[in-house]
Amino acid sequence: FGAEPSEDELAAWLLARGARGERAARADARRLLEELARLGPGVPDSPARTGTPARSGPGTGALAPERWTELARAVLADGQRLRFHARGRSMRPFVPHASELEVEARAFAGVRRGEIVLHASARAPLVAHRVLGRRGAALLTCGDSNARLDLVDERDFLGVVVARRHGGEWRPLTGPLARALGLATSASYRALVGVARLVLLRPLRATYGGRSLVRAALRA
Repeated sequence: FGAEPSEDELAAWLLARGARGERAARADARRLLEELARLGPGVPDSPARTGTPARSGPGTGALAPERWTELARAVLADGQRLRFHARGRSMRPFVPHASELEVEARAFAGVRRGEIVLHASARAPLVAHRVLGRRGAALLTCGDSNARLDLVDERDFLGVVVARRHGGEWRPLTGPLARALGLATSASYRALVGVARLVLLRPLRATYGGRSLVRAALRA
């Protein structure tokens, strides 16, 4: 597209990539143009997050998360790289909140341990987390500052985050050092959470007989 794509251009592009009819394509094109106008010049922010799905509501002028997912899939399937601003803190310190990420298409079998993948599902549209390894046919992923583990199968996989920018120059994320440091940070955070649970939560649960700690504190 040019600097100022038209509704006709966007609608035709969406139709060629699986939009549900011309009416739906034009409606999505109008919403996208409204969003671009609201954001102003520069790379548009998508509602993608590094930890939790984004929210949108009626009257906001923003595309729904599911529409952003469809658009991201279409861009990557067309052989283009995708750039977006990710909101969330589950990938600190390597991906700060509001970082701009660049994603490239990659064969699912070619994803390496330590890389950050962009994936989407009905539960969490557009999430970028680090690959810890494989479990069966799925990728085992986790945020660098998040103890929750998730499985990503091939149908939910979109691409690999190859670089990020946060108020400065682009920094590559797929090199051996970046992957090793990311894995070490993620492991350290999960170990810290495990120690905190062992040292703090188990004694408290034993003291209160397994009851809810919140209820016990309110009754004290």
